[in-house]
Amino acid sequence: MSTVRFTPIAVSPPLPAHNLLFGAFSNFSIPLLSKVVFSEDDSKDVVPNPIPNLSNNANSRSRDLAAQVAYHEIEKLWPDNGVSLDFLLSLGTGDQKAKDNSPPTLVNMGFFVSIRAMFQRQLDSNSSWTSFRQHSAPRNIRSSLYRLNPPLKGDHVELYDHQRMQDIASSATDWAKDAGAAQTQEIANILIANLFFFEPDDVEATNLAVSSQRHLSDPSYDVLAGSIRCRLGHGTPQLEKLLGEMVEGFSYTQIYTDNVADVGQVQNWTDITYPPGQNRLLEVMASESPPAGGHAIKKFRLPYTFVVKKHNCMFQVLAVKLKRSENKIAISGFPSTLPDLQRRSKMKWLQ
Repeated sequence: MSTVRFTPIAVSPPLPAHNLLFGAFSNFSIPLLSKVVFSEDDSKDVVPNPIPNLSNNANSRSRDLAAQVAYHEIEKLWPDNGVSLDFLLSLGTGDQKAKDNSPPTLVNMGFFVSIRAMFQRQLDSNSSWTSFRQHSAPRNIRSSLYRLNPPLKGDHVELYDHQRMQDIASSATDWAKDAGAAQTQEIANILIANLFFFEPDDVEATNLAVSSQRHLSDPSYDVLAGSIRCRLGHGTPQLEKLLGEMVEGFSYTQIYTDNVADVGQVQNWTDITYPPGQNRLLEVMASESPPAGGHAIKKFRLPYTFVVKKHNCMFQVLAVKLKRSENKIAISGFPSTLPDLQRRSKMKWLQ
């Protein structure tokens, strides 16, 4: 299995603002980003468990937030850490003060109190998000949870207030270009980084790097060879743009936790070198034998071999350096322990 991990993009309950967020977000990204979720090119995965009426298994509280439902479904589809989370984005419905309405006395009587409380809770997606991120979500994924929720200016916007669409559009666009620009750009960079993943070689076909040969006879080391790959289509303009214009290089390090946020604090990186005779990422290609009568297919393959001391509990990290970002960003599937990478290498192709 590749280190492809499920990347849900969750959208909170509908309000006219959230579709404007999609538009504002696209201004800071490139068409590559949709491939993160939908492309199955060159990737393996664990076949999910068939669970009927999956969303009905979520408790009533989790139904208030699409992000929490999405993560709940990951756990049900792929139990026992079958896959783990790279990234989850929640698009809010706009940050605004709750409207202070004094309800009729009748509404504060009997079962109306519970109904009113339920509606108020469902409309307050910010509180639901905070509760999910700080309490419900496992600690190891909290640094992979993101939310875009621009403030809405002016009078309170009701769910049915379609006449305010133009105002909301202007407000969301201004926020994305100003106060929310850095956050939006960070999310775009993370999504681009997660286009890359590590694929262990087949055991029979493993061709270890020369630098690791001295460890082959040393039983105190574990060795896992493979290559960094990309989910974009082979030979496409998008892949050429990504490798030729956006990526500066790839690096390796080890950290003590599986917290993605810790990757940005690392100072000691080892650059991953290209194979002999290949001086640019666009040249780091492997030719695959074509079907009868077809043309040879060139696929992006940057070889890398993990050589790790046995019983080493540190988390391995492969990261990409984008030209437009100061920090290195972990690619899909990392941080990860070597045993977990070895377990994935035994998975079978989904496609």
